[in-house]
Amino acid sequence: MNWMHKIAGKKNCILVHGWEGGPSKNWFPWLTKELIKDGHVVSNMSMPTPNTPERSTWVKHLQDHIQPNNNTVIVSHSIGCMATLRYLEKLTTNIRATVLVAPYTENEKKYKTVESFFRGELQWTKIKKNAGKLFGIFSDDDPYVSLWQGDVLNNAGATIFTEKSQGHFDGNTLPRALKIIRSL
Repeated sequence: MNWMHKIAGKKNCILVHGWEGGPSKNWFPWLTKELIKDGHVVSNMSMPTPNTPERSTWVKHLQDHIQPNNNTVIVSHSIGCMATLRYLEKLTTNIRATVLVAPYTENEKKYKTVESFFRGELQWTKIKKNAGKLFGIFSDDDPYVSLWQGDVLNNAGATIFTEKSQGHFDGNTLPRALKIIRSL
């Protein structure tokens, strides 16, 4: 089930939660509300089997539920970022922007549950072609995603932001993401 809010607006914003996440958790309800207030169309995705995410299932879900165009902005969190990157590899349409929050680019902790997302190299040429403006938001104290993963995104041309003391971005607001979207 997706939470679709259709209001005439500037951007088509797709929100993709992470492992053990959901559309009503963390900053997703807040960001949805703020984007709607700004007049955007928002799809706050509910990904299948969030406790046991699997690459092919999550990428297919994105393919089935996103109608990408040059006004599409995808905001993803945690393993949802890997699902988004894998989705962008398959996309044939360029989108406006991709905002990755606490993004894994490698399985540095060797988690078995999410290992399917990391099989095979990321196809950065395709990702860069389709992602539009690419942003990464990291925290200096994230217990799961090290700052060096930002270097990977930076090498792919992303603009990187490092926030202080935000952990894995499990709080109720995410002003940096809203500021990025408003700047597009």
